[in-house]
Amino acid sequence: MDKFTLFSTEHLTDFNIEARVYKHDDSGATVVKMVTLDPNMTFSILFKTPAINDKGITHIIEHSVLCGSDHYTTKEPFADLLRVSYQNFLNAFTMPDSTMYPISSMNAVDYLNLMKVYLDAVFLPRVRHDKYPFLQEGWRWEQKGCLDATSEDSFTSTSDDPHDAESNLCYQNMSSSSSQNTFSIKPDLTVNGVVFNEMKSSETDPLSICLRALRRALYTGTYQYEAGGISSEIEQLTYREVQDFYFSHYTPRNSVTVLYSPLSLLSSEFEVLDMYFTQQIKSAVKSDLKEGATSVLLGDPLERTTKIEVEYPIGEEDEIENNAILVCAWRMGVIDYETAFALNAVQKIFEAKEGNAFVEKLTDLKIAKTISVDFDTEYSDPTFVVFAKNADLKKIEEFEDLFQMELEKVGRDGFGLEKEIAAINSVEFEERECEDEWGTSKGVLLAMKIGEGFAHEKSDLFESFRIKKVVEKIKKNSKYFAELIQKFFIKNLRKVVVLCTPSQTLMKKMSDEEEKRHTERSQNFNEECIQKIMEEEKELKRLQNLEDSEIQKSTIPTLKISDIAKKGVDVTMERLESEKVRSVYYKENSTNGIVYFTYSFDISSLKLDEIVPATILSKLLKSFDTKSHSFLELNTLLEKYYGKIECKITSTSNKRINAAHDEANKVIPYFEITGKLLYENSKEALLLLGEVLSQIKFDQKTLEKKLKTMLSDAEYQMKEEPSKLLSVRIQSYLTGAGYLQDLTDGLSGYRKVQEYAEHVAQRGDVFLTELEKIYSSIFDTQKCSLYYSCEREKRDEMLSVFTDIGKCMRMGVIDEAKREEVGLPLKDVQNREIRAMDFLSLSNPRNEALVFPLKTNYVGFGFNFVALDFAMNSSFKGLCEIIEKLFLWDKVRVEGGAYGAWVTAQADGVFIFQSYRDPHITETLEVYKEIPKLVETMQLDKNTLEKFLIGIFAQIDMPRSPEAFLEFCKLCLQENTRENYYEVREKMFDVTPQSILETLKIIKEGIKHANVCVVGNRDAIEKRAYIYSDIIEVFKK
Repeated sequence: MDKFTLFSTEHLTDFNIEARVYKHDDSGATVVKMVTLDPNMTFSILFKTPAINDKGITHIIEHSVLCGSDHYTTKEPFADLLRVSYQNFLNAFTMPDSTMYPISSMNAVDYLNLMKVYLDAVFLPRVRHDKYPFLQEGWRWEQKGCLDATSEDSFTSTSDDPHDAESNLCYQNMSSSSSQNTFSIKPDLTVNGVVFNEMKSSETDPLSICLRALRRALYTGTYQYEAGGISSEIEQLTYREVQDFYFSHYTPRNSVTVLYSPLSLLSSEFEVLDMYFTQQIKSAVKSDLKEGATSVLLGDPLERTTKIEVEYPIGEEDEIENNAILVCAWRMGVIDYETAFALNAVQKIFEAKEGNAFVEKLTDLKIAKTISVDFDTEYSDPTFVVFAKNADLKKIEEFEDLFQMELEKVGRDGFGLEKEIAAINSVEFEERECEDEWGTSKGVLLAMKIGEGFAHEKSDLFESFRIKKVVEKIKKNSKYFAELIQKFFIKNLRKVVVLCTPSQTLMKKMSDEEEKRHTERSQNFNEECIQKIMEEEKELKRLQNLEDSEIQKSTIPTLKISDIAKKGVDVTMERLESEKVRSVYYKENSTNGIVYFTYSFDISSLKLDEIVPATILSKLLKSFDTKSHSFLELNTLLEKYYGKIECKITSTSNKRINAAHDEANKVIPYFEITGKLLYENSKEALLLLGEVLSQIKFDQKTLEKKLKTMLSDAEYQMKEEPSKLLSVRIQSYLTGAGYLQDLTDGLSGYRKVQEYAEHVAQRGDVFLTELEKIYSSIFDTQKCSLYYSCEREKRDEMLSVFTDIGKCMRMGVIDEAKREEVGLPLKDVQNREIRAMDFLSLSNPRNEALVFPLKTNYVGFGFNFVALDFAMNSSFKGLCEIIEKLFLWDKVRVEGGAYGAWVTAQADGVFIFQSYRDPHITETLEVYKEIPKLVETMQLDKNTLEKFLIGIFAQIDMPRSPEAFLEFCKLCLQENTRENYYEVREKMFDVTPQSILETLKIIKEGIKHANVCVVGNRDAIEKRAYIYSDIIEVFKK
């Protein structure tokens, strides 16, 4: 404790946290202690690492430092921790000007262990004196062909000098003239590497292409560069550059550490920190880094409007017309938290999907179909970027003029008081709740706030924690937003306009250019250079396949199985009585004044051909006028009273372990309305929702317009999440729930919406009648189940408010007799009620390729083990964990160069191998097929297994936010999996190596029946066309 000096203490009232700022006396390192009673503890260390070029050096270092260190000497300590620790968050992030290494754990011993491993990784990494982590994670040459002339045994050894960049990467600078080539056949060389492949994927994303182009135009300093790297530039990065950057930036003085944990741990935390800070000072390599080199370089500001044009790739048969992206972007300058908060509110208003008058004008004038906004405070001098998607490229000037008119109007009058308050409330809600869509722990999100302030050299690290004061100040000024728009948009000359047009030939051009670049460079390699490449490839493969010794394994800290609590969390829900709806379930939780809820309407009485119209209704429910409000007014009020409200269709089935296959394929779909709001807004909020459920006025013009927007949104979602598209598609082969999900949230549903959008002008009246019929039948008290969560003292009050909405619904009677039709043979499939469907007869397993404009691939391989008379159990779950965290990590990610790979295994029998941003297809499929052999050769003893089990318990016991926990408990009821949770967790303590190996027969048998689904680019797929029964152009009109 005496090695650290306390500089300030503050109680952050909006988060009920005491924050203390310390300095380490010897090193000057900044340490922030956030005293909390949250059982989920977080450690984070962040370094200022402003990008200096497009070579991805900061990103590659982020990956490489996690590949072994002085005291934790296995090949992959990061992967080991994923397998054997009790962590619930373990990751690292590269930002435009900083790099962050956070962990979270619910166990104090594990938390301190993880802290030590991460500090060792950042201060004493193997990569500082060994280039192989760089070759694996960054980039490397490797052969596609083979050599004839020289055996691998005749290669000379490499230099041992880690700073000799020419020795390590001699092939970058050597030409064929320096030595006579003795190879009869030159090897066919290509480039591989985890970061290289990760960034290749982003280079086909249209929004990323736009952002890179406009930042080059707006900035001349740090922010003109792509911190993650651009693949063609990554290939130019040398190991010496990695070393130099690491030694100059990874110092205690250049870091901020955040400790989000109880005060009782402070002494232990300081002891660990002091050890590493002091050790780093003693062993630091002298750096030539100049003063201020770790600061963001903003460069000279642009003082004019610039127009640029770029292209993005689409499929060769994809639609070009109305597929452009029109972009207006402004550089905001260095701003404070208050301004950032207000600009976040402006973002909410601009990109609102419903009730957005500006978007309505764009669609009415056929300029564009939808709007999105990028405003990212990871930049100290951020940009505010407005994208008009699915736009007419000929109307860019019309878009600019219309947008300028809209800005001038707001600059005079503001957005309107109700809309402004709604946007302020929405941002405040998100800031206070401190959650994100990926389930990141609260401590990590708060550490990111502090890290952002440190990287941007803010004098006040807690500026962004004082939410209430900012909200009060903004609300007091009725002209606040008008003045904001005037200053940052109308009078701001630092503006770029981008026209991003689709190209059917760009994908091929990109692939050809990469191949040509690699061929031209490799053709100039002399014998010595090729020998170097071959030797490095051989050595890297040897290291990747080399099993860690027992001594190395013993360096990785882990808990004992006895440290894990015997009981898991309580996932039961309390059933409450109500005559107003069919059923009510309540879950007590500490929600900080927020109530979370889901209304779930059983729609199994719909016919199969009505499920897509029901999905459309869920997307468009807030798009129409009601009897009391225009849809513009309605959505402004919804935004004012709700933190979130959304509608979706979910498909559930009986996932109870040992349920028969035909039982597991009886599907119940639900129309769900999910939301969250403050207690004090509940009555007004529920009155509005009642209006939506009972007073909608459907009209064909709105329907026609919104269908096009819905189609556009679906296309962008698939482009942003190819892995989700792949997962849904494979599951559609395997289960009834998967079949339905493909119709509601997958490729089949997208195709159906395309048909509706194409014919709505001619048959809109028919479709409108169908929507009205479904709308009038869904919202029925006898089909409605309410699930909600709040503090105990508010339970009854919220019950009264939330069930009172029943008076806005129909009061029907469930026809239980019809439920007996389940499983009967089908004659007219589309006209049968879903609850009477035999989905087994609809399954059509096949091998598919989905053609996408991508540089990398997503490779899936799945089967249904329940259909093969197997069942989920604790041992099989353990086997899946070992396969994912050991074999897929080593073979698909580490050796193959994919960004990731995982296993999905569900109690209904769904089993999927899946890779992510993968340079391969057939090689990955071969790995999947070889999994049984790999498992059989593994030395799985009791001690090794126990370590894996710790990782499984970490996954099972992962803390969830109140919203996520309510959803989990709800699904346990709907899918009959509550007992699964208890049973699998309880029996996990009894799993043995033998019981694990016995379940390998599930995968052996499953592989015989497995189906392939690949999302990838045309060239990669067509070269392997023999694999597929169907090749589908996803975006073909």
